Amino acid sequence: PKTMEVMCLVDIDPTTATEYWRGVGYIQELKEPWDLGCDNLTNSIELISCSYRSFEISDSILKTLHNEVLLDLQNDSEGMKGMIEGPNDSTYIKYYETTVKTIEEYKKSMDLFYEYRDRMINVMTLQYNEGRMVGYYESSFGTQINVKQIEILRLLKGE
Repeated sequence: PKTMEVMCLVDIDPTTATEYWRGVGYIQELKEPWDLGCDNLTNSIELISCSYRSFEISDSILKTLHNEVLLDLQNDSEGMKGMIEGPNDSTYIKYYETTVKTIEEYKKSMDLFYEYRDRMINVMTLQYNEGRMVGYYESSFGTQINVKQIEILRLLKGE
């Protein structure tokens, strides 16, 4: 794992607006759970196994985030539904209808994402069909696609 220096602002010269910083130590850079160091392996069996495990981890995190985002959207929708005071409360009715449509679109988009990911993994499989490293390429490629989607879902959750 890499380390990075932690800097601390110790003084500011108000006449020149110059900042003075000093190092206060080092910390280990954070890494994601799917970063298992597979690229450092040289044995093909270990490499394939490690990349598959990395894919499984990223897929598990993706599914967890997906469920959390969906639950947040459903809770928002239920909260909006609870604010409707009657059949003439057009503002909250419209907000509630929008939350229902948002949930529908979110579910569709995730279904389409999984279909896209699986099809792209199939493309990789076909491209490397005869190679003994096909499992490595499938898993690595699938992990990369999962990671991009994880980034999007983290944005939706506000992380």
